[in-house]
Amino acid sequence: LLDLMVKTTALRDLFCGALSSGLRNDAPEKAMEGRQRYRLCEIALENFAFTVASRALNAFGEGEGASSLQDFDRLLLVFHHCMRNLSFDGFLQTECRAIANEMLACSDLIRTEGGSDADAIRLCMLRLKSCLDRARRVCDSYRDAYLHAYADQSERLGRAFGSAIPDHTVKMFAESETRASLVFQCAKLCQLLSRSVSRDYLKSENHA
Repeated sequence: LLDLMVKTTALRDLFCGALSSGLRNDAPEKAMEGRQRYRLCEIALENFAFTVASRALNAFGEGEGASSLQDFDRLLLVFHHCMRNLSFDGFLQTECRAIANEMLACSDLIRTEGGSDADAIRLCMLRLKSCLDRARRVCDSYRDAYLHAYADQSERLGRAFGSAIPDHTVKMFAESETRASLVFQCAKLCQLLSRSVSRDYLKSENHA
């Protein structure tokens, strides 16, 4: 799963880089068609990243989390790539990249220490806890912005269609779209990792 996420992220990064340059006003139709295909591939890769993240959550168990430091590190790397994918959307891009880099640095420390130095692992987990708090705030901001942008518009569109669309469907449209986006998996990964950090690695701090 981690290997799938790594390759998906690298490929989406390639497509997003190709799409970032834009097109000239006099660009031929063939170039516009090619750009559209690139965009469709980029969207498909984002959807695939959502699926891989979901499978990673299911593999580690949402209720229990990672059973070892090695499993914890793998899940952290999945979250790292999820945040990189989130940065490709352009929302709080600098913050998403900073969080992803911080997660990667924590993962490098975990693999270097390998659980042999308890004090170093504890300090790393304190650093990671702060990083996860930042990630949670990004996810909350993304969700709020999404709901603010689409909730009113979906209600107006629903009223225009009249009784053809049930009121419940109209009211839940923006929320359902948020849950179908990668930020929803990011929020779940953040919650799972935060719980594991507090429960398994920072017990003394929790009881202080």
